[in-house]
Amino acid sequence: MLYILGADRVNLPNGTPVSVTVSNDEGHTVGQFTAFIGQRIEYAIEPIRNETFCLLHFKFTYTDCNGQARQITHLVLAHPIDNIITMLEAQYDWLTINGFQNEIDNIQLSELLNRIRAVHALEPAKVLVKKLRLVKELWQQFEHACRLIKQGKRYEDAIVERRLGDGYYQSRLDDSIERYSVLLPASYSASKQYPLIVLLPVCRYDLDLPDVRGLFLGQMQEEAILVTYSCRGVTMGSYVGEAAFLEGLEVIQQRYSIDEDRIYLSGYSNGAFAAWALAQAYPDRFAGIAAYAGSAFPDKLRNLMNVAVLNVCGELDYAINASFINPANAIGNYQYKGILDPQANHWDTYYYHHLAYGIRWLLQHRRIAYPTRIYYRTDNARHCQCYWIDDIAYDHEQLFGVLKAEICSDSVIQIETVHLESFEVTLPRALHATCVAIIIDGQETVQLPKGAARWRFQKSTVTSLWQQIEPSVAKAPKAYTSIGLGILDIYLDRIKVVIPDRFGSLEEEAVIHRVANLYARPKTNSWDPNIYVHYPIIPAGQLTAADIEQCNLIVIASSTDGHSFLSMIRTHLTIDLTSIEDSCVQYIQPNPMNPQKKVLILASHNFVNFNKYMYTRKLTLPSYSSGIHPHLNKEVIQFNGKLRATNVDQFKPSR
Repeated sequence: MLYILGADRVNLPNGTPVSVTVSNDEGHTVGQFTAFIGQRIEYAIEPIRNETFCLLHFKFTYTDCNGQARQITHLVLAHPIDNIITMLEAQYDWLTINGFQNEIDNIQLSELLNRIRAVHALEPAKVLVKKLRLVKELWQQFEHACRLIKQGKRYEDAIVERRLGDGYYQSRLDDSIERYSVLLPASYSASKQYPLIVLLPVCRYDLDLPDVRGLFLGQMQEEAILVTYSCRGVTMGSYVGEAAFLEGLEVIQQRYSIDEDRIYLSGYSNGAFAAWALAQAYPDRFAGIAAYAGSAFPDKLRNLMNVAVLNVCGELDYAINASFINPANAIGNYQYKGILDPQANHWDTYYYHHLAYGIRWLLQHRRIAYPTRIYYRTDNARHCQCYWIDDIAYDHEQLFGVLKAEICSDSVIQIETVHLESFEVTLPRALHATCVAIIIDGQETVQLPKGAARWRFQKSTVTSLWQQIEPSVAKAPKAYTSIGLGILDIYLDRIKVVIPDRFGSLEEEAVIHRVANLYARPKTNSWDPNIYVHYPIIPAGQLTAADIEQCNLIVIASSTDGHSFLSMIRTHLTIDLTSIEDSCVQYIQPNPMNPQKKVLILASHNFVNFNKYMYTRKLTLPSYSSGIHPHLNKEVIQFNGKLRATNVDQFKPSR
């Protein structure tokens, strides 16, 4: 039994006729009848139940108030979803017995099946039409992928043939299985490169396959790849969110043919925050961004002077200054288009995010590989590259660094700096044929010879003048690679949490495990506090050479005696743990056994201190939009009744 009712603003009177066609899973018509808007309809499905395997598709055709024909589809569950699951499990078992070509196909097919099981596990009242559409989409993709894998092809080949699909990958961050949804051009070919639009989600995931199909299939006027994947929650492009975004982008670039000069970001609200933050940190990677009702860092807006920016905001948005007015003032004279929607609030602009207009606007722009003028401000040692100037290092006693550069002519480059210690310049190919003079802060350096491609410049600690150094001479590891991120730098890579091999008491064991879980499953300070990661927790004795090579480590101990890894690196620690007395210290440094990775150490001589220290009682990761945190963005935090935060080189134990 059902009613057909006119939706908002449709203006169709009761009694308007509606033609209804009923079809089975194969698309064959199994019934037809005429209904009327506003009328209760009773339709017996029992006589046609056996005409379909699982679902019945009711297609309603009507004429709108403008005389145009319209159609909508409603799904009805004719048989339990168990039927589908049993059939798909049999196909998966056959492949398991006869062997997958590779483990990646196994993982992806298994996760596709798990998503259907997840819908089946819902309460019947929650299996709504949207969920049934998802089951249908995943079911069709599963069968298509199985058929191709049996033929010796790959899982991705099914996505290519269908143009649309869910893909999966095992995240290196915490070994979890992550999902992406991708829409490909109709004539997709691996021999051609395509623009990529990344739809940044508002939360964990934003769109399912039926959403992607309904919103974008047939709406793309230019051949492009559209993808959406998780950044692990409402992290606003920061820390774990940034690491998850970069990993997902790497997976997409490996699996599909992407034009690196045409990568774009689009996001609403939290997704717009992330688009601003990522583009401001990595302006040389993106051709353009579309930000809908999201705020940017005001002091880094000029980082985007060579990035195309579409900025849409409601006139009544609560953050209109940060979201619209500041960007318009700072970059309005560059590749910037601002749209202010009158009488719209923050939530109204959600609907613009999925309009084809924004995508078409982005696709008009390409990345500029060697812009004539660049500006880059950074307060984070990891964010250190801007087009043809990279490896930017700022004075560790300062909170930020700024670099402004301009190619004035074929023979002159002028650079201005604030708080910088060093950087490297890669000359555009057009300048290789001439001698180039680089003027830094009014000081003219020695002219670079013809053919010079890359040079490093470093400020003298004695004279404060800039010196020219060959890059090969200057490639020693940086001393302050966590500056700006502090202890949170640990969360921008793969992590394992390492606890002691043995404990002095059950109480100590309980406290250490509680702290380990806190750091393995951190929270954030947003409307959804969950960050969807769960880093592995292992005893020190189970730490492998592969872990040390591949992972950042969070090491928790109340004594080095019961912690084999901490005992092994004790003499190489930047901070002497014997000097901290009755306090709790956490700090970050390069791993002595692998300087390319970091180790975050939480240590106290008395485990009871972990119950007193605020960050081992509750850890909340800020978003980048929160700005610099007075404690967590420092490399060392000590608690001995009072909190004190500083950087490693400035730390002296407080007793």
